[in-house]
Amino acid sequence: MINDISASRLEQIVNLVKTSPNPNKFKNEFPQEEQEIVDFYQGFDTGIMNIFRDFEPHNFTNIDDFVSDSIMNFESVVNHKTSLHILRRQSRRGLEKEQEYKLKFSHNEENEQDINENTIQSKVQYLKDTGIISMLRDEEYESKTEKLVYEHALKTFVSTLEKNIRAIYSNNMDDTRGVFNKNATRRHLEGIDTRAKDENLSYGLLFFDIDDFGDENKRIGHIQADEKLGQIGQILNKKSRGGDLIGSYGGDEYVVAIVGANQEIMETIFNKISCEIFMDTGLSITGGYHIVQVGDNNSLDNNLDNANTAMYVAKGSKGFEKDRVIEYIKGMVPPLKT
Repeated sequence: MINDISASRLEQIVNLVKTSPNPNKFKNEFPQEEQEIVDFYQGFDTGIMNIFRDFEPHNFTNIDDFVSDSIMNFESVVNHKTSLHILRRQSRRGLEKEQEYKLKFSHNEENEQDINENTIQSKVQYLKDTGIISMLRDEEYESKTEKLVYEHALKTFVSTLEKNIRAIYSNNMDDTRGVFNKNATRRHLEGIDTRAKDENLSYGLLFFDIDDFGDENKRIGHIQADEKLGQIGQILNKKSRGGDLIGSYGGDEYVVAIVGANQEIMETIFNKISCEIFMDTGLSITGGYHIVQVGDNNSLDNNLDNANTAMYVAKGSKGFEKDRVIEYIKGMVPPLKT
């Protein structure tokens, strides 16, 4: 059992552990009853830092995957504190709560791309409120100090988790459009292409852009034009199905990837998106798509070029054609601009 000390003294110990490059060097300078506390907190602090030590935002495009991985790693840190049976019991509770989190956020109908400041806060608050990383009841701790140390460890974990969630968001999302940015879109496309080849699946690639958006930008100004891009992002996220990819591909171009798609599905998706964009913003879109068939050995870049070529063919040589979509046909080449 850890002996009780004052909250202010514990704060001093915690600060020393956090700021010293080598806490072990001065650990023996503490009174005997405090050395166990130093070990206890240092174990938590080191374990939590190790969870995020190799974190790279570009390795994650799904915030919920990152949260689940982090929770499991945190529970492992708790489990390694073998002298604390109370925390091991909390770990089992945490695993149950992790399943609740997955059910709420990872498997609901809300598209995983529809992430903004409010949903980041709701995810973190849900973790705090439901017990995934919550406190035990006071009577379950062996001492007040044990509770204080665990509170510090949880606070460190939650704040570091939240910071990294925001890093994932900023690294992957286009804030203006509310969809994946070009780099994240590319990574997702590579994943879809690899999966399709490995599992013998077809998938559809749709390219579209906003007709005459440059003129619209000049007419209404950048601020209002950006607001319209945000509206379009909301429509795209709402119309997409679980597993679909929707992302920005530079300028006012977007790409949609749908596993298992055929001609009918691609054209239906385009028409639904086009109709709602026009109703909400007054803007039209023009697109082209390519069905990557099972057994297709072309590179991802080649298949993207095919969809992009179809879009430019749909626009016509003068770029006057609007509000339509066509499928790429082998041998199709983009028209010469006149």
